[in-house]
Formats: sequence, C-alpha cells, structure tokens
Amino acid sequence: MPQGFYNQALNTISMKDTVRLYLRSSVSPYGIIDSSKALFDTTAFNAAFQFAGLSDGEYYFDIRHRNFLETWSTVPVYLALTDQNDYNFTTSASTAYGNNLINVDSSPLRFAAYSGEVNQDGYINLTDVLKVYNDASGFVTGYEAGDVTGNNIVDLTDLLMTYNNSGNFVSMQRP
Repeated sequence: MPQGFYNQALNTISMKDTVRLYLRSSVSPYGIIDSSKALFDTTAFNAAFQFAGLSDGEYYFDIRHRNFLETWSTVPVYLALTDQNDYNFTTSASTAYGNNLINVDSSPLRFAAYSGEVNQDGYINLTDVLKVYNDASGFVTGYEAGDVTGNNIVDLTDLLMTYNNSGNFVSMQRP
C-alpha cells in the first residue's frame, strides 16, 4: 500500500487504486517474466493478481504504483501456480528488498511503500518535489501522480510527504 494513502486513525486506505506486479526471474539480470494489474483493497490492504501460462517456480515480486517507490520482495518467492499464493508487504520492513518500506502505524503494525515517486525514476528527489509543488500551485485535482495522499487533490500534504521522503534520500532498492 502507498504510504500517503494510509489513514492511521481509521486503519484504512483513502482509495482503491491500481497496482502492477511484475514477476521477475530469480536469476540476474532478473528479467520480467510476466505482469498483472489489480486493485488494492482499502481495508484488507491486498490485491489479487492473476497470471496465466507460468510454471511453478521462484520469482522476485516487483510492485509498482503511479506514485510510490518501486518495491521488490526481499528474496525470490516460490509460487505454486495451482494454489493461491500470499505475500504480505505490510507486516515488516524486511519483506521488501533493502528493508525499503516505511512504518506507517505501530498499532496495528503496518508498513507501506514510500510515496512521492511521481516521475518513476527510482528516486524521491527534487524533481518529484517540484512536480508536486507545481501541481499544488495549480490546484490540480483528480487522478494525478502528484496526489500522493489519494484524496484527488494535490495540496500541501502531498508536497510535505514528497519533500520529507526526498530529504531522507529515499530511493529504489533491488538486487
């Protein structure tokens, strides 16, 4: 789930949104084997991805969203494609490669992908901050990458989150 979409007081996400899961080879250079889009749920914090034509095996999970940092599973995950397989990124920072998640709630314990990566270059930096700033200055509304809080308006809260993650030099981690 995106950091900015999580509402700690309500223990929900502000809106359903599309995420894409890439299944990647467990062997360098970790090529993309397949991908699937799904909606993540606002209360269960999950998404159901469907893949066809794959064989059982180990795959890295590479999950992406319009404004959170690309996040990979810590290790390749074994998928038995005849079964339902679960992988939960929200339980611990160690579920993501390089512990690249942020704690968004201590009770119940929840982790999320860093929000503010609006230009999808692998870094939350000044370029992202400027994009969110410009959108906020222009009172941009709707389904926009700069809306990192998921409330359909780009404003100061989006800018502050992006700025704080930029100031912490948050960047993508992958094998």
